[in-house]
Order: sequence, then C-alpha cells, then structure tokens
Amino acid sequence: YPLIVTYFVHFLGAMLVGTMFGFMLLDEKDDSTIRAMLVTPVPLEDYLKYRLGVPTVIAFVSTLAQFYLLGFGMVSFGHAVLLSAAASLTAPITALFYATAAANKVQGFAMSKFTALAGMVIVFGYFASPSLQWLFGIFPPFWISKAYWLMLDGSQLFWGALVMAVITQAILIAILVKLFRRAVYR
Repeated sequence: YPLIVTYFVHFLGAMLVGTMFGFMLLDEKDDSTIRAMLVTPVPLEDYLKYRLGVPTVIAFVSTLAQFYLLGFGMVSFGHAVLLSAAASLTAPITALFYATAAANKVQGFAMSKFTALAGMVIVFGYFASPSLQWLFGIFPPFWISKAYWLMLDGSQLFWGALVMAVITQAILIAILVKLFRRAVYR
C-alpha cells in the first residue's frame, strides 16, 4: 500500500493537475497571450502567482481527498495535510516544466508521455535498500514518498524528508520560474 499511495496519490495526483495547467500555459504561449500580457498593467510576477498558485491549491485539495478516499495506508490528519501540502508543489513544477521545456502544445504532448515515467524513480526507490533510498532524492518528489514511508514506520526522520521535499521542490520551482521569465522576454 505505501507504494500505491505515494505513486498514485502524492505524485500522479499532483502531476496531473500540473499537466493541465502546463498545457494552459503552453496554449497561452502558442497564442502569444503571455507576450501580450507584458504590455498590460498586470506584472508577470502576479500572473505567475495566479498560474502557479491555483494548481498548487487544487493539487493540495485533490491529493488530500484522494488520500482519504483510498482509505488505506492512513496517517494522522495533520500528517496527511503536511504530505498533501508538500506533494502539491509537484503541480507548479510540472506546469513550469511544460511551459519552459516545450516549444508548443505538440511538444508538450510528446513530453507528457514520459513525465509519468519520471515517477518510476519513486517505484525504484521503494525497492532500494534504506541507505540507497536517499540517493533517489535527486528527484524532488521522491522526498514526499520517503517522508510518508518514514511516517508509516513511526520514525521521526520523516521531518527531515518532509523538509527536504519542500526545500528541493522550492529550489526547482525558483529555477523553472527564472527559465520561464527568460523564455517570455526572449
């Protein structure tokens, strides 16, 4: 059950929300809507807050709801909220990934075929020895899974994994925002 919860709820649940918003960003990119917004009174930062905040909130609500609808592999409500909050950061990462890496919707669609495969890092990490699992942290959403597994084991090390999940994903979001700004102003 722990693998099912982490892959399907914490990773795919948030990633699918990010994919939808990533395609909206690609659509706006294709239609040059983002370039047109540069001459409006709305700053690009406010636009990004909206475009990244909404999927984050939706991903938080959906992952928390999926976690409880699944009904197994449960942790306390407070821990579930913390995990869902950390997992929700996968949505803006996914949206920004499509917006920066794909030139158009066709490329984005091709990339989407492989994005879900990135979650296989979580699956492989689950079957790795506990000491090797820390190496899978190169993939930031893995830390959410690791925190969940540590919670189920009753280990207090889950706090470290949860903090690493937030920090690594926040750094990745900052990098992708910088790349997105560069692409918009090109």
